Amino acid sequence: MKTITENTLIPISLVIVFLGGVMWLSLLYAKSENVSLTVIRIEETQKTYTLNLQEINSRLSRIEGQLSRTQK
Repeated sequence: MKTITENTLIPISLVIVFLGGVMWLSLLYAKSENVSLTVIRIEETQKTYTLNLQEINSRLSRIEGQLSRTQK
């Protein structure tokens, strides 16, 4: 079995830093995936709002048209 000595090729501190970097990158990836899902949900909600506003606008146009016909 090999032991860790001064002659070890990779210092333990470098391994610890590397593992810390891997952990940081994996957490960053998880957060970005969460943000991506949140953006998708917001876009879907925005589409719903836009469709509702278009429907309201068309109904309002019809009402305005009927009002203008009755006032003439």
